[in-house]
Amino acid sequence: MNLLDKLRSEIERYRSKRFVKAVAAACALVAFADGGLSGGERGRLDAIIRHLNRFPEIDARKAEQYLREYMAALGADWATASVILERKMVRECTSWKKARTVLRLAHNVVGAPGGEIAKTAREFERLCALVRVAPDVARRPLDALSA
Repeated sequence: MNLLDKLRSEIERYRSKRFVKAVAAACALVAFADGGLSGGERGRLDAIIRHLNRFPEIDARKAEQYLREYMAALGADWATASVILERKMVRECTSWKKARTVLRLAHNVVGAPGGEIAKTAREFERLCALVRVAPDVARRPLDALSA
């Protein structure tokens, strides 16, 4: 099974509005961990949305809308918005596999050009700890998206 097929099978299991919101929340938290959004981070987020768009079960326009809303909220008030987004992610990550899938997508923002890798990596690892997924497990299979 190739990478895209594996991701497709994972996403097909979780085709819900709350799942899309959890992915958008995790991606926004990681991208904004360094206090802003670099062009490279924006490019990685766009790539994640493009990949989600390949799955008819996912409304990629909604995912993009959620992502924009979450980024605006984080820019306006990080302290309040980050707690709300964290709760959205945790609430949806009811199983280890679902949490792993959300984090696999969010990991692709870490190390984006223009972002501060130490801060984004630290935020990614913090999110992993919240849902009890080892960071090395969540990092593995979707590195192809970061190219």
